[in-house]
Amino acid sequence: MKDVLEKIARGGLALSVDEAYEVAKGMLTSIDEALSAAILMGLRVRGGEASSEIAGFAKALRDFCIKIPIDDRGGKYVDTAGTGGVMGSERSMRPRQPRWWRLTWGGPRD
Repeated sequence: MKDVLEKIARGGLALSVDEAYEVAKGMLTSIDEALSAAILMGLRVRGGEASSEIAGFAKALRDFCIKIPIDDRGGKYVDTAGTGGVMGSERSMRPRQPRWWRLTWGGPRD
């Protein structure tokens, strides 16, 4: 991963889709927070993320996300819109924001 960081820092070059995928996969599984932060900061300082980098990160996130089985025959469903559902049989996927976020950014007060 340090070679990727050097590529970003020295040359300002965009990562390929495969390189970005490997970086994102490493961030999700093995590399430490300091190296992850350095890579992300390098992308930001360089002037933003290239489309190939966004595609690689998105592919890794899709590959590592939790797949939710959906039963089309009357089973329970998942509410991904963050409303929490109204009937009690739905599950909300919206994470609860910390108190500082709600106070600072005016987020939901639940």
